[in-house]
Amino acid sequence: MDTILLLTHSEADGSLPKAALEALSAAKSLGAPVTAAVFGGSVDAAAKALSAAAIRPASHLSTSRSLSGAEARMRVLLELHGIEQG
Repeated sequence: MDTILLLTHSEADGSLPKAALEALSAAKSLGAPVTAAVFGGSVDAAAKALSAAAIRPASHLSTSRSLSGAEARMRVLLELHGIEQG
């Protein structure tokens, strides 16, 4: 079974934003394992919330690979749509 990777940011207080909670709920409803990576200045509260929901944290290595792949795909999309990167 494939694993779902949830990438999200934290709020200023370290909690998960409403959209992330909705995405988490949708991901869990699919029945596949969910791994999450949270980015932001303070992620402690978000990490605790994910842990309480039995979500595995993404390791540094897997997160780095995911982000580099996402960045490459995003550059292609930007180029296809003629958006200048700055």
